[in-house]
Amino acid sequence: MFSLSDSSSNLTNPISVTKLPPQSVLEKIEKELSASQPAKPLKAVTQIAMYGNFNIEGIQVLKRFHRLKRLRAEVSFEKTWLEKALKNTNFAKK
Repeated sequence: MFSLSDSSSNLTNPISVTKLPPQSVLEKIEKELSASQPAKPLKAVTQIAMYGNFNIEGIQVLKRFHRLKRLRAEVSFEKTWLEKALKNTNFAKK
């Protein structure tokens, strides 16, 4: 699924990724990068098949995207719940 290297190959811009790698893969990569390169984790690069090449900063950005995705789902759920809960109340008529 992924491989680590110590080269500074062409890094993929994490913002340009159209599909996120699984959260569990990102967490495993982050742990391995930290463990294998404790003195210089920024120089280590991981290649994720079908996604690109990322350093630790890119992995952290992708993890933030997962948090945003989860937050969006939670907000959508809350919005739907509130609309249903307040449907027949005076609050809904304002």
